[in-house]
Amino acid sequence: MISGLKGILKKLEVGFAHLETAGVTYEVTVSFKTYLELKNLPPSSEVRLHIFHAMSERGQSVFGCLTEQDKEFFKVIKGLQGIGELTALKIL
Repeated sequence: MISGLKGILKKLEVGFAHLETAGVTYEVTVSFKTYLELKNLPPSSEVRLHIFHAMSERGQSVFGCLTEQDKEFFKVIKGLQGIGELTALKIL
């Protein structure tokens, strides 16, 4: 499992950050709050995201938070019945 990524922010869109590390660019799903914080950084900034790596029958997804606290809160919300990863991210 991936628990964190540190690298260069290559591209940022609402809901997604593209982070290049060791020659590989990861598309990381991020909350709107995280998007706004990353948006204020200079182009090609080095960032560290705390990662929740989700695997299901539909495939794999990587969710990123700027702080360990946000990641833990995300995991608690996601663990509630009827709440999936995308809904948990919106709550953050």
